[in-house]
Amino acid sequence: MTCFSHGGKCIFQWIKSFDVTINDKDAVNIVRQGIENFINKEAIYEDVKPFMAAEDFGYYLKNTKGAMFWVGFKSSERRTLHSSKLSIDDDVLLVGIKTYWCIQHFNTFFGQFFRNFLRNQRSNGTHID
Repeated sequence: MTCFSHGGKCIFQWIKSFDVTINDKDAVNIVRQGIENFINKEAIYEDVKPFMAAEDFGYYLKNTKGAMFWVGFKSSERRTLHSSKLSIDDDVLLVGIKTYWCIQHFNTFFGQFFRNFLRNQRSNGTHID
Protein backbone atom coordinates (compact mmCIF):
# COMPACT_ATOMS: atom_id res chain seq x y z
CA MET A 1 0.00 0.00 0.00
CA THR A 2 1.20 3.47 -0.71
CA CYS A 3 0.40 6.69 1.06
CA PHE A 4 -1.27 7.92 -2.16
CA SER A 5 -3.88 5.16 -2.02
CA HIS A 6 -4.93 6.53 1.37
CA GLY A 7 -5.00 10.16 0.26
CA GLY A 8 -1.60 11.05 1.69
CA LYS A 9 1.48 12.63 0.20
CA CYS A 10 5.04 11.42 0.31
CA ILE A 11 8.28 13.22 -0.35
CA PHE A 12 11.23 10.91 -0.83
CA GLN A 13 14.77 12.23 -0.63
CA TRP A 14 17.75 9.91 -1.18
CA ILE A 15 20.71 10.91 0.96
CA LYS A 16 24.03 9.29 0.12
CA SER A 17 25.51 8.34 3.47
CA PHE A 18 28.71 6.36 2.87
CA ASP A 19 31.34 6.15 0.17
CA VAL A 20 32.34 2.78 -1.18
CA THR A 21 35.32 1.25 0.63
CA ILE A 22 37.93 0.29 -1.95
CA ASN A 23 41.13 -1.15 -0.52
CA ASP A 24 44.48 -0.10 -1.95
CA LYS A 25 46.21 -3.11 -3.56
CA ASP A 26 49.61 -2.32 -2.00
CA ALA A 27 48.06 -2.00 1.47
CA VAL A 28 46.19 -5.29 0.97
CA ASN A 29 49.48 -6.98 0.06
CA ILE A 30 51.14 -5.66 3.23
CA VAL A 31 48.28 -7.06 5.33
CA ARG A 32 48.28 -10.38 3.45
CA GLN A 33 52.07 -10.84 3.58
CA GLY A 34 52.19 -9.90 7.23
CA ILE A 35 49.55 -12.47 8.13
CA GLU A 36 51.12 -15.16 5.92
CA ASN A 37 54.59 -14.59 7.40
CA PHE A 38 53.74 -14.00 11.06
CA ILE A 39 50.57 -16.02 11.59
CA ASN A 40 49.63 -18.47 8.79
CA LYS A 41 47.99 -18.57 5.36
CA GLU A 42 44.93 -20.37 6.72
CA ALA A 43 44.08 -17.27 8.76
CA ILE A 44 43.15 -15.44 5.55
CA TYR A 45 39.65 -15.81 4.13
CA GLU A 46 39.15 -13.78 0.98
CA ASP A 47 36.03 -15.35 -0.52
CA VAL A 48 33.81 -12.45 0.56
CA LYS A 49 31.24 -10.90 -1.71
CA PRO A 50 30.77 -7.10 -1.71
CA PHE A 51 28.16 -5.88 0.75
CA MET A 52 26.91 -2.66 2.32
CA ALA A 53 28.21 -2.50 5.86
CA ALA A 54 27.41 1.20 6.50
CA GLU A 55 31.10 1.72 7.02
CA ASP A 56 32.69 5.18 6.93
CA PHE A 57 36.17 3.80 6.16
CA GLY A 58 35.55 4.73 2.50
CA TYR A 59 35.88 8.41 3.45
CA TYR A 60 39.28 7.67 4.97
CA LEU A 61 40.48 5.76 1.90
CA LYS A 62 39.62 8.69 -0.35
CA ASN A 63 42.52 10.57 1.27
CA THR A 64 45.14 7.92 1.95
CA LYS A 65 46.16 4.38 1.06
CA GLY A 66 44.80 1.70 3.32
CA ALA A 67 43.04 -1.63 3.61
CA MET A 68 40.04 -2.60 5.67
CA PHE A 69 39.95 -6.16 6.94
CA TRP A 70 37.73 -8.00 9.36
CA VAL A 71 38.86 -10.11 12.28
CA GLY A 72 36.42 -12.96 12.72
CA PHE A 73 36.07 -16.60 13.53
CA LYS A 74 34.59 -19.66 11.91
CA SER A 75 31.31 -20.82 13.32
CA SER A 76 28.67 -23.30 12.26
CA GLU A 77 25.96 -20.71 12.92
CA ARG A 78 25.81 -17.19 11.55
CA ARG A 79 26.39 -14.57 14.22
CA THR A 80 26.38 -10.89 13.47
CA LEU A 81 28.39 -8.26 15.28
CA HIS A 82 25.43 -6.59 16.97
CA SER A 83 23.71 -9.75 18.13
CA SER A 84 22.92 -11.09 21.58
CA LYS A 85 24.17 -14.48 20.32
CA LEU A 86 27.67 -13.23 19.49
CA SER A 87 30.27 -14.95 21.62
CA ILE A 88 33.83 -13.67 21.25
CA ASP A 89 36.53 -16.30 20.92
CA ASP A 90 39.52 -14.93 22.88
CA ASP A 91 41.94 -16.70 20.52
CA VAL A 92 40.60 -14.54 17.68
CA LEU A 93 41.47 -11.40 19.61
CA LEU A 94 45.09 -12.55 19.70
CA VAL A 95 45.02 -13.01 15.90
CA GLY A 96 43.74 -9.43 15.59
CA ILE A 97 46.51 -8.10 17.81
CA LYS A 98 49.14 -10.05 15.87
CA THR A 99 47.71 -8.78 12.58
CA TYR A 100 47.99 -5.14 13.61
CA TRP A 101 51.52 -5.80 14.88
CA CYS A 102 52.39 -7.40 11.52
CA ILE A 103 51.12 -4.39 9.60
CA GLN A 104 53.11 -2.01 11.79
CA HIS A 105 56.38 -3.93 11.61
CA PHE A 106 56.23 -5.71 8.26
CA ASN A 107 58.67 -3.43 6.41
CA THR A 108 60.99 -2.68 9.31
CA PHE A 109 64.31 -4.30 10.16
CA PHE A 110 62.68 -5.83 13.25
CA GLY A 111 59.92 -7.31 11.11
CA GLN A 112 62.43 -8.88 8.73
CA PHE A 113 64.41 -10.28 11.66
CA PHE A 114 61.26 -11.72 13.25
CA ARG A 115 60.09 -13.30 9.96
CA ASN A 116 63.45 -15.07 9.65
CA PHE A 117 63.21 -16.17 13.28
CA LEU A 118 59.74 -17.67 12.71
CA ARG A 119 60.81 -19.41 9.51
CA ASN A 120 63.67 -21.05 11.41
CA GLN A 121 61.32 -22.14 14.19
CA ARG A 122 58.83 -23.59 11.72
CA SER A 123 61.56 -25.53 9.91
CA ASN A 124 62.81 -26.87 13.27
CA GLY A 125 59.30 -27.81 14.38
CA THR A 126 59.34 -25.39 17.31
CA HIS A 127 56.81 -22.82 16.06
CA ILE A 128 55.45 -20.43 18.68
CA ASP A 129 52.07 -18.71 18.60
